[in-house]
Amino acid sequence: MGHLRSRSHGNHQPENVRYLNALLRCRDAFVTDCTRAKNRLEKCRATDIPPIVAESIENVLRNLSAELEHLDALILTHFDQHPELKKDFDLLTSIKSVGFQLGLNMLVILRSHHFDTAEQVAAFLGVVPVEKNSGTSVRGKPRLSKIGPPKVRAKLYEQ
Repeated sequence: MGHLRSRSHGNHQPENVRYLNALLRCRDAFVTDCTRAKNRLEKCRATDIPPIVAESIENVLRNLSAELEHLDALILTHFDQHPELKKDFDLLTSIKSVGFQLGLNMLVILRSHHFDTAEQVAAFLGVVPVEKNSGTSVRGKPRLSKIGPPKVRAKLYEQ
């Protein structure tokens, strides 16, 4: 399975990638919180819950949205300070179906590991089948590799 290897920089990530990763993790958490709040609000509106509860949830949503905008501005400012990251991000988001959030996740992965080929990246992310071979007569059913981060794999399949 040599084609699946990636060499992680681990804690040796460049500082600019660690900073971007921290912003991204915070952004991902806020996106999840927004989704939960929207679901709560929808449930409130569909049931007989006092309007004050819906107003409270709306306030939370407004605050989360403001924080998301702030984080996005910080990310864009970071890109302005690190043109090599911006260039890679622009290349990634030029791919059909790769938007802002997926592009950020992909950028962090690509800048956190060393891959020699595109096939290694695809295998790491779990988007190509990998055959399981044992000797000459035992062959397993091909399955997607599960080496990379499951959250990013999930984002890939959301698209």
